[in-house]
Amino acid sequence: MKLIHLSDLHIRQGWPEEQDVVLDGFFEDLQKRSDIASDETFIVFSGDIVQAGSSKDHYLEFERLFDSRLSELGITATKRICTPGNHDICTRWLTDNKTIHEPFVSSNPSERELNEYVRSPNHILSHKFENYLEFEARFCGRNSHQKHIGGAGYLLSDEVGVYCLNTALLSSGGLKPSNGKYQDKGRLGVDTRGLHQWNQEQRCKTKILVMHHPLDWLSDWASREITAVAQQNFQLILSGHTHEQDVLHYTFPKSSLVSVTAPPLFTSKAADLGYSIVSVCPERGVTEIEYRQWTRRRNFVSGVR
Repeated sequence: MKLIHLSDLHIRQGWPEEQDVVLDGFFEDLQKRSDIASDETFIVFSGDIVQAGSSKDHYLEFERLFDSRLSELGITATKRICTPGNHDICTRWLTDNKTIHEPFVSSNPSERELNEYVRSPNHILSHKFENYLEFEARFCGRNSHQKHIGGAGYLLSDEVGVYCLNTALLSSGGLKPSNGKYQDKGRLGVDTRGLHQWNQEQRCKTKILVMHHPLDWLSDWASREITAVAQQNFQLILSGHTHEQDVLHYTFPKSSLVSVTAPPLFTSKAADLGYSIVSVCPERGVTEIEYRQWTRRRNFVSGVR
């Protein structure tokens, strides 16, 4: 099974001389590969799908650029996995509701408090992702075994499962208050109840955790909990956000865990851009990580990870 891992795409309208140049190179790179057009190839977007989650038009532009070209490669809607990032938040809603949102986030809710809150009928956090959720429903066609604003779990096969964890749940999306800027790092709590429930229900051999922010961006309790869960139950973590590529391999007495942080697929055509293709075997976990790097010649080549 191959997973094409993209992160931080920052798609917007009206910039064909920049983002379209990179995307043309990306699709040309995939078209050269005979191993991509198979039933065992999936694409994973680990957040920051668009530049501004307040704009529905940005998501429509993303679909225009990706939908048909992915389908031509055999990567139809049921083979697409997405999770939101901080850019996917509707900051327009946050601006209108910051007197409600910020006090809750700055109170640093505990694990149980946050899990209970996102399941209460009056919680406000899902409003931040309305445009993203509408996009995901159109673009991705895979049925979730459990779907919630805090995360969603999927089976790619009988032996491989993916859980998408929403690490932007408490993000302020770069919103700037009058006295500076809200800092997300260290304040990002996550919904662990949904993750634990999915983990207990699914007994597949290989489990993959997808999230936008790396572990060190989470709050103390969230980082400790997700680290423990990942070490015990997952073989692969896919993330982004830092705009740097990184691969870490952890070995434990009875298991191993590979963490892959993707560079951005797009910020500008002159930037350090790239994506990865991760090969997964149910019996052996991660077997290969191939990094594809954008060059000054405006094509993707084998990179050094």
